[in-house]
Amino acid sequence: MKKLFVIGDSISVHYGDYLTAEVSDKFFCIPREGMQEALDNINMAVGGNGGDSCRVLDFVKGQEKDGKLNYDVFLFNCGLHDIKRHPPKGTLQVGPELYEKNLCEIIDLVKSHGIAPVFITTTPVNDEIHHSYIERNKGVERFNADVVEYNKIAVGIMEKYNVPIINLYDFTLPLGAEAYDDHVHYTVEVRKLHAEFIAKELKRIMG
Repeated sequence: MKKLFVIGDSISVHYGDYLTAEVSDKFFCIPREGMQEALDNINMAVGGNGGDSCRVLDFVKGQEKDGKLNYDVFLFNCGLHDIKRHPPKGTLQVGPELYEKNLCEIIDLVKSHGIAPVFITTTPVNDEIHHSYIERNKGVERFNADVVEYNKIAVGIMEKYNVPIINLYDFTLPLGAEAYDDHVHYTVEVRKLHAEFIAKELKRIMG
């Protein structure tokens, strides 16, 4: 049974337990530390929330330092935090060039340990829902155009490195506005659908 490690944004935190159950016949999922902290602070990159690409890269570097890069498959995503636009200038949290650089470093590092990376695309942002939420609750803005652009960057890198892609964006987009539980997160039923889709794709990719 292959050892699987999963890291990603809060979307992955929400589907995490469902995915573990869906793949338990083929993979041993290495527990991610800090998941309860991530759930308790779902909009923040804390605990088991991978956050942006800088944080994921730092996490992988930390695993290497601690001798923990010893699994078979690295299933990862980053993008939803990278595209945060901070006021007052609307500056992206992680610009496109740094995002690309971070992804390349992550792939190089895990591959250097004989680990197979698999990338999950970032889920859609409904601009109207997100903006309405931000108006009521304040915070940082996101736009789906940035999701599309960063997914395009990520797909180009994955193709260059021959890294398999699970296209969660295209799977989620047709589900519409009803799929959302808040500004970016999804209902329990959609979380289960995410887990089922990712599990099916992962098993197909890994044979």
